[in-house]
Amino acid sequence: MDLATGFALAILYNAIVARQLGDAGFGKLAYATVLSQIVCGLINPGIHLYCTREIAKDRSSAPRYLGNLVILKLALAVLGLVLMLGTVWVSHQSKDVRWVVAGIAVSMMISAVSSLFSPVFRAFERMELEWMVHGISGVVRVALAGVSAWYFKDVVALAWALCAASAIELGVNVAVFQYAYFKVPLQWDLNFVRKVLWGAFPLGLGALSFSVYDRIDVMFLSHFRGPKEVGWYTAAYQILHAFQLIPGILMGAVFPTLSWASQNDRPLFRSTFWTLLRYFLLVGPVAALGVLLCRAQLVQWLYGPAFAAATPCLAILAWSIMASFIGQLSGSVLIAAGYQKRYALYSLLGLSFIAFLDWQWIPSMGSRGASLATVVSDFATGGVTLATAMWLCRSRSLGFYAGSMVHAVARYLQKAVPAPEKEKLRKVLVFRTGAFGDMVVFLPTLDALRHAYPRASTTVATTPLAAAVVPLLSGCDNIHLKTWPAWDAMSLRQIIQSWRWIRKEQPDLVIMSSQETDGRFGLATWLAGVPYRLGFSESEWPGFYNLLVPSAPIKRECERNLDLLKVLGVSKTQERPSIRVSPQERQRVLELLTNHGAPADRPWVGLHPFGKRPTRWWKEERMAELARLIHTQHGFQVLFTGSSKERQRIEGLIQLAGVPAFNAAGLLSLRELTGLVACCDLFISVDTGAMHLAAALGIPTVALFGPGDVQKWGYPSEQFFMVRNPVECAPCYRYECRDEKAHRCMQDLTLAAVQHSVSEALKLSRKVGAQAVEA
Repeated sequence: MDLATGFALAILYNAIVARQLGDAGFGKLAYATVLSQIVCGLINPGIHLYCTREIAKDRSSAPRYLGNLVILKLALAVLGLVLMLGTVWVSHQSKDVRWVVAGIAVSMMISAVSSLFSPVFRAFERMELEWMVHGISGVVRVALAGVSAWYFKDVVALAWALCAASAIELGVNVAVFQYAYFKVPLQWDLNFVRKVLWGAFPLGLGALSFSVYDRIDVMFLSHFRGPKEVGWYTAAYQILHAFQLIPGILMGAVFPTLSWASQNDRPLFRSTFWTLLRYFLLVGPVAALGVLLCRAQLVQWLYGPAFAAATPCLAILAWSIMASFIGQLSGSVLIAAGYQKRYALYSLLGLSFIAFLDWQWIPSMGSRGASLATVVSDFATGGVTLATAMWLCRSRSLGFYAGSMVHAVARYLQKAVPAPEKEKLRKVLVFRTGAFGDMVVFLPTLDALRHAYPRASTTVATTPLAAAVVPLLSGCDNIHLKTWPAWDAMSLRQIIQSWRWIRKEQPDLVIMSSQETDGRFGLATWLAGVPYRLGFSESEWPGFYNLLVPSAPIKRECERNLDLLKVLGVSKTQERPSIRVSPQERQRVLELLTNHGAPADRPWVGLHPFGKRPTRWWKEERMAELARLIHTQHGFQVLFTGSSKERQRIEGLIQLAGVPAFNAAGLLSLRELTGLVACCDLFISVDTGAMHLAAALGIPTVALFGPGDVQKWGYPSEQFFMVRNPVECAPCYRYECRDEKAHRCMQDLTLAAVQHSVSEALKLSRKVGAQAVEA
């Protein structure tokens, strides 16, 4: 809305001013404006984009950025004023041009401070405030410019009218900002300013290069051909500039999200880029063709017959619309991802290229040569920038397309095979990459596989974190472990090594769990020549498997993986694995806890308050209050579990609860943790691996579900209680919540709802299954 209003007002402003001043007067104004815009690149060394990106990451830093940078911008604006006046004096411009430049220079100083508020509006994703400010100031600017040009018909008066409009814009910005946020706290921290300047320098270099790049044609035209040709070229270029509202609106709105997603949600970052690229590739050619067909009418309607010579320029510049669309998108992606040095390099190369073309073509071709140089350089620079952005946002590599071709051949040649006979299976290879909880959920499948093929040697390829879970399974002596990195983190060299290892092992059967949907799994096993390859039909390249689990409605993760065994003809399965916890191990855990000061008398309630994803944590004060109620109302001893990194945070919870509790975080191995959970009468946990472990042991469990998928990761057991607060954005797997009311799924979870489930779990007086208690 802001850019649409701004561009509409800019077109109106240029049409009014151009008609009143004529081509020569409009050319003088264009020269002064271009000079000020180039100097603006010096007084805004990448600060705006840098502030938007950094404040979007940490909104509490906004007062510090704004307070320091207002003073910095004032100092840089004074320097810019001196540079502009010195430039026109040294270049021996006429008196009226000097006065025009002086007025534009003062306007630039005021706008330098006023423009600082836009990054804060964008970082807070309050673009409607920016739209309102720019809409009001745009109307004022056009009104003052129109009245000045109509009444005085003098370019000098117009320049000082624009200066007054900039002052009004600054006042509106300050008023709106203080009303919506806070009063600007002027401050000066030299070290902080140095940090900002150093971080923004590559952005500033790129912005300055592109600023000069967009306007160097006018400087060359003014030097070689005079103000009339400058006026013709500027008139055509302003029409081209108006069509940039399409990418401008989208990128202005999307840039804060891109900055956040580049660090926190790479799939969202990639998908946003590809969606916008497809949109621009569709809209850009249509806009270019429309301008090309209506070029004469546009010039006549906007500027009048005096600017008829601008029509050939517009016919050439129309082709640059597509390149400008792609350039804005690609540049924003590079900056959002922190590739500002690469962006600055491309800017300098583009500036050098267009300067060379202008030097060659403008002396002989005039404004048409400038237009042609713009088109050629736009496509060259935009192409290089686009290639880098595509590489940065690639979700598919060249290897993917090669694999897709192989998959097409394999699918054509593939023949379905019957399930293998038990006697023929000597070696089974199972893939289950993932975290600790993922492997706990997969244990029933391994348990059933072990009973179905007792003579087969089974190897489980998994991540180091999940590998420690497999030995918990009873009778797992014939199950071997192979440390396996996550496929999305594997290089080409590691993939080749993995294929060689599979071929060397010569398994008779390879089983891919529900998490292994990456096409590289199937490709590696197919190339290795494994006789039986079992996977899911929703895999990326299912044609590499000759045994497939058919698609099915949403199922729980445990149940879905047990479907693998049904394809093999194994019907006897159970969802609770045989996890071994011997009496000796229980006693060892009791002795360990007693030695560390834990109460020896029972009963115990285990609390696991934290996990890998902060979005799944409950409010600490509520968890502390729950621990206090368990101890005072129910008379249970409270044991906190967690990792060593969480130990200090849990100590704070215990102090907040104000009741005796034992902190076992970081003291236990996985097997000892299993023994501890087995000794508990109740286990309360957020959605993490410890919750799955308690459910697998058959311990009454109260699970605090937030963004997790309850249909996929819940348990239909009378001893499993889910407490959740349904929200429309769940399920969600992000590490940081993007909701304005952050973490509603967990933070709105009431203590009363959790306490109710705890009471029911302790009594176990009725069957509740997987009933969800609405908070």
